[in-house]
Amino acid sequence: MKPKKLLLFIITLLLILTSFRLVWIESNYSENTPKAKNGVLDLRGTPALSEGMLPLNGEWEFYKEEFLEPGEHPENQPIEIEVPGNWKNHLSDNNDPFGYGTYRLMIQLDAEEADTYRLYTKDLVSASRFFINGKEEATLGRTAINKQEEVPDYRPRTLQLNGHVEELEILIHVSNFHSMRKGGIIQPMGLGEWSATEQSVFQDYVWQIVIAAIVLLHSIYSLLTYLLFSRKKEMLFLALALLSMGLSITIDDDKLLLYFFPHIPFDWWKKIIYLAYTSSAYFSVLFIKSLVKAEGKPFGKWATYYFRFVNTLYILFVIITLLPVEIYMYIVYTFIMLIPLPLPVLIYRSTLPKKDDFLYFILAVVSILSSLIWGSYKSRIAPDLPYYPFDMLIGILLFGLFGFKRFFMETKKSQRLTMSLQKEIQQKDNFLANTSHELRNPLHGILNISQTIYDSGKGTMTKDMKRNLETLMSVGRRMSMILNDLLDREQLQGEKIRLDQQAIRLAPVITNVFDTLKFMKEGKSITLEHTITDNFPLVRADENRLFQVLFNLVHNAMKFTDHGRIRISAEVYQEMAVIHVKDEGIGIDQEIANTIFSPYTQDERGIMFTGGGGIGLGLSICRQLIELHGGTIQVESEEGRGSTFTFTLPIAAVQDDGESIPLIELAEAESSGYADFLDRTLYSTAERILVVDDDPMNLTIIKRMLVAEGYEVVACTTGKEALWQLDAGNWDLIISDVMMPYMSGYELTRSIRERFSVAELPILLLTARTQLIDIQMGFEAGANDYVRKPVEKLELMTRVRALTTLNNTIAERVQMEAAWLQAQIQPHFLFNTLNTISALSEIDPEKMIKLLEEFGNYLQGSFTAQNLEQTVPLEKELALVESYIFIEQQRFGERLNVEMNIDSVYGAQVPPLSIQTLVENAIEHGVLKRPEGGTVHIEVMENGDFVDIAISDNGLGMKEEEIEAIFEDSSNKRQGVGLPNTNKRLRQLGNQGLTIESTPQVGTIVQFSTPKQK
Repeated sequence: MKPKKLLLFIITLLLILTSFRLVWIESNYSENTPKAKNGVLDLRGTPALSEGMLPLNGEWEFYKEEFLEPGEHPENQPIEIEVPGNWKNHLSDNNDPFGYGTYRLMIQLDAEEADTYRLYTKDLVSASRFFINGKEEATLGRTAINKQEEVPDYRPRTLQLNGHVEELEILIHVSNFHSMRKGGIIQPMGLGEWSATEQSVFQDYVWQIVIAAIVLLHSIYSLLTYLLFSRKKEMLFLALALLSMGLSITIDDDKLLLYFFPHIPFDWWKKIIYLAYTSSAYFSVLFIKSLVKAEGKPFGKWATYYFRFVNTLYILFVIITLLPVEIYMYIVYTFIMLIPLPLPVLIYRSTLPKKDDFLYFILAVVSILSSLIWGSYKSRIAPDLPYYPFDMLIGILLFGLFGFKRFFMETKKSQRLTMSLQKEIQQKDNFLANTSHELRNPLHGILNISQTIYDSGKGTMTKDMKRNLETLMSVGRRMSMILNDLLDREQLQGEKIRLDQQAIRLAPVITNVFDTLKFMKEGKSITLEHTITDNFPLVRADENRLFQVLFNLVHNAMKFTDHGRIRISAEVYQEMAVIHVKDEGIGIDQEIANTIFSPYTQDERGIMFTGGGGIGLGLSICRQLIELHGGTIQVESEEGRGSTFTFTLPIAAVQDDGESIPLIELAEAESSGYADFLDRTLYSTAERILVVDDDPMNLTIIKRMLVAEGYEVVACTTGKEALWQLDAGNWDLIISDVMMPYMSGYELTRSIRERFSVAELPILLLTARTQLIDIQMGFEAGANDYVRKPVEKLELMTRVRALTTLNNTIAERVQMEAAWLQAQIQPHFLFNTLNTISALSEIDPEKMIKLLEEFGNYLQGSFTAQNLEQTVPLEKELALVESYIFIEQQRFGERLNVEMNIDSVYGAQVPPLSIQTLVENAIEHGVLKRPEGGTVHIEVMENGDFVDIAISDNGLGMKEEEIEAIFEDSSNKRQGVGLPNTNKRLRQLGNQGLTIESTPQVGTIVQFSTPKQK
């Protein structure tokens, strides 16, 4: 705005304000009212007292330095003094306001005019005492002839006087030893009929209360705006400036504040007045400074020095307010008057003239300055002028218009910025989504190549190389998770995610999450646990998305927890499942907790705490997924004491998990005994499949599909039951669900792999999740393959055939390997046995005949076709062992001693050539390695439903690494007939395999157990 135009607005406003004030004065003040002369006010024959409050202005009698009592003859002649007015010119030659005296006025009235009169006193400095017609009516403070005895008090006071009198004598004792500026009756006193003066007295009160209330309300909303929204300094300074203005209105003029707090000491009352006025000026300056600075144009040097000067003065003033009032009173007035002077120049030279909305601000400043100037004029020159509220009121309203216009401008600006920001966010999200798609394939290529290098170079890589590759793969997997989050966010934004909500149990999902994350603890001492039981109501949710939510929450908890527990608990509240994920980590800052569910928001401490903080999408995705389910999520956290994430899910309407459907009938062994079940196990020709799933409906469906294809199916509902079934017989395939309570499919797979290799017993996992991390977890646990739920029959049957065919092929290869290698009896064994027979023909023909018989039995047992079967009767295997031992004893004589302790056991089955192999190993690689030979002990003991077989020797024994080599997967190296082959064949039958205990130079014990038949 141009300067001339701005000046025109200011002049116009001043003219309007002045016109309004003059009209107000004219309507509330009359020059024609009667005035006192020579201490007498004649009101006879005038209607003034019945029309309102009549000011008792004019010439009063004043008795200097004398407290004249009613009826007392004065010592000195009175002087005429103008009321209202400062008495300092009448007390001393040096214009000192300190002193005391008596005011006297005689008022002549019409006796029949009124019943009651009201006498209103406003400002008598500093203490006063009233006598009306010889009677003491009121006392303000305590009048005295010195400062030590005086108690100041010049609050406004209303006196009720009796009417129907012809004359009123008003005698007022006044003393002042506290106010350095003025003393005496400095404000008009009023008199009128009681009923006629009520409106005029309370009019000023009402206007002061209204103005003070408006100012204080503006102060409150400015302060609330600062505290709750903007945190802009100008709003704080405006609030403080308005608060100071409101306080000054209530404590000056009619001193309304003293009606509510009448016991405020005089000194403190004066200090509050001065502090209110100086604070108003000071904070107004700071408000304008902050407002101008917020517009972006820097101040000049002179303005900077000016503000420093103002700050210094105000600080000094606050300090000196502790001193007596009279010391700094004139400094205060100088301070108040000097501070606002440079403001118009400062405002003009800054950015304000260039802003149209600042016109309201400038006009508001002009209105308030007008009110201050007129107020100063009224206080010093024309105290009998009426109270005028409209300059201040118009100034506040203009400030409000200025604020509202700026608010609307800021709102429009914010809307434009919001639209621009939303557009940029959309562009960013599109860029990230496109980038994620483009990075996915190269990233998987990097991970696959890294994994291939890692697997193929295990024996040749150094520790540093392996560590570097592990770090590379860990970073790659983390990046893959970030890319998945970005793709999920894209789907959520585009509302492309469709939930497959079903009634599901919480416990299996949580167990699966824990199994997935337990290997991501990164060396931290963290315990994962949950307290959700099987009887907890089913929730209606998408199993995949619920897993994702719990995975993100638990993974987030692990990032911020170095040690302690992460616990998941749940309860039911108002048809909703309330799930808590509580950790004992470092907690979340409250400011971050308020925005933690916003996209790309994260606690920076997570980066320092874990070395990687992601990009802040996990919790945002959790919130959106939970809201899609109809739930809510919130977080409670205390720094240093952990966090609790709580979310809700709807309870399923139908609490039926399929138990009404008959469970699959387990094998007949469960009803007819272990031995009958063993008969079916050992002699069944159909492939035997163990299916594990906690959902009876799934078990029923899978059973029907498998039985229709000719498979023998046994079903389990828990992982623990499945492990028990492993000991019951041999299996061709395990089919297991991943999400099960107590023991997940991953944990079951790892337990099975502790006993059976991937080649010995294939495992097919059923999973509803096909994310890379889930597939990876399954294969790392030891699964051979996986099928996604819901199961398609064609896919399931194809994978089952492939795995059972592979398993049968491997089993046949092991059996053929044992029989083929046994058939290749070492040539020197045959030659040595024939040489022994030849020697015995000359020395001991009877032994020769016996040796020929046993040698024939041995050859017949070694080359029989039964060796191609999985098992042979225990008696047949022991007969072969006895023939072998007889031959070896004839060869080595006293060097070989064999002890046999064999119970009478019938119906037990063992793999062919199993015990013979163990005995041969004990003789050839044990006792015969010693020059003096040794003893081999063979023990076959009945142990309930099992037969325990142990072969021990006191030979050279084996080292630990030799024992470990026996149990290595033979698919990685070729093994001959011996302990590795025997161990594999025992495990294929469902047995525990071999147990080997050996001490070098002491001996070896090899034992195993096999079930027996009744």
